[in-house]
Amino acid sequence: MNTKPSYEYLSSLNKFKNELLSLNDPNKICRILEDFLIKNFGIANSSIHVWNEDGGGFFPYDSLTLEESKVPLFDPFLLWLTDHNSPLTLEEIKTSSDDTVFEAANVLFSRFSCKLILPLIMNSSLIGFILISSNNEEGLVAEDLNRLVELQSITVMSLSNATFYAKLISLTETLEQKVAERTKELEETQSQLIMSEKMASLGVMVAGIAHEINTPAGVISNSAENLEKNLSIIIENIPLYIKLYETETLREAFLNIIKVSFAQNNNKNLDARDKFKARRLTKEKLIQANLEPKLAEEITNFIIDRNLLILEEDLLKIAAVYGQTGLEAMKCIASLNRNLAHIQYSIKNIVRIVRALKQYSHLDQAVEEESNITEGIENTLIIMNNQLKHGIDVIKNFKEIPLILCNPDELNQVWTNLIQNSVHAMKGDGTLTLTTEREGDFVNILIEDSGPGISEAVLKKIWDPFFTTKDQGEGSGLGLGIVKGIIEKHKGKISVTSKPGSTVFKVSLPIRFSK
Repeated sequence: MNTKPSYEYLSSLNKFKNELLSLNDPNKICRILEDFLIKNFGIANSSIHVWNEDGGGFFPYDSLTLEESKVPLFDPFLLWLTDHNSPLTLEEIKTSSDDTVFEAANVLFSRFSCKLILPLIMNSSLIGFILISSNNEEGLVAEDLNRLVELQSITVMSLSNATFYAKLISLTETLEQKVAERTKELEETQSQLIMSEKMASLGVMVAGIAHEINTPAGVISNSAENLEKNLSIIIENIPLYIKLYETETLREAFLNIIKVSFAQNNNKNLDARDKFKARRLTKEKLIQANLEPKLAEEITNFIIDRNLLILEEDLLKIAAVYGQTGLEAMKCIASLNRNLAHIQYSIKNIVRIVRALKQYSHLDQAVEEESNITEGIENTLIIMNNQLKHGIDVIKNFKEIPLILCNPDELNQVWTNLIQNSVHAMKGDGTLTLTTEREGDFVNILIEDSGPGISEAVLKKIWDPFFTTKDQGEGSGLGLGIVKGIIEKHKGKISVTSKPGSTVFKVSLPIRFSK
């Protein structure tokens, strides 16, 4: 190539770097890069392709919507290129790849009439590539390649920063829009939100909800990692699985392990004593079958811990022939369904929590509607589960009751306050009994705790506005006087009876239906 002398090139390079530092637009970066290549490398033509998430492929930076110029993400050559972070000619690709990759590369090089490709890789991900043509027959020299490598590093960093900046701007604009929308909603429902703020107990409840979601999310993450490892080992052992299937004496054992592994395990779990006995007998049996003690112990621990005693004979047959390798291959298959089951169970838990949270929080719904009181209490319990699961026994006596016309959001806040009061009274250790029943034209909700009871002096003040016995920062901050106001707004009544070991709040709501 017709490159500039070193001193001229360094001057141009410094100017190029300074220009890039001032840019946050990927398109402008690519345009400046293209000009730099033409002026400093004597390039007749170059094509800079960048990743376009919306298009699902790599496009020329100035034609991001031109489908004819798209290079798909799963092109065999691009998948291979991700692991080869250096300038490459077609001949170099041919000598270091298989036929499939070379054919795909040849198509790409011919399609864009290029002689060299410069991948742009960031954190093991291909974010783009530069296709380069020369205007002479001399081709590339070592100095050209060294300069291209340096240029590659600068370009990757600049494009990555610009892409990140663009995403950040987009997120910021979206956030600002959401904030504006929410601010408008807050202004329109200010009086309702003031009451909601008093009732929310945000610190405790948000922390509890986050914990409730983080736990199954952690299980999903760990199970997904295990699945990835299992699948990797399974792929490595495909030749072994083929041998097992083709070996008549082992085929049935192999297929049975697969069948049992993916079937629902309804076997009764052994208690500690039975496990100890089964572990000892199984290990002795496997050793008597001429398995090495260490291998026998591994098989024993696996089938006892996973409650898969039914696979003892099948694993023995395979381990007797293929030893530790055979056991590990079978354990990976047996673990697939277990990890999938963990993921499914955890997803259901997250969905349950999110659904309850969605139904619980209706800050934008101030109108009355026909609502299921029992469902509202259930959702409140789910939201507050983190406060209840450590020492509180919850007893539910939910009888069939009709839907009633009410504001479910306000009533959910009432249940939250009354349950929090009970948890606080029991100091996190006791029994919480919840009852719903119909009595004539009313629905009764009783919330009883096994705490020490409420003194006569406190009972006299309990309905005073914002009266509380809690320290600052504890509970929701909503006095029972406002709880009473919400119930009376619904044409209902609230009362309390208390003695040591039993405090009962009774809420009675009229059965009204929408017209």
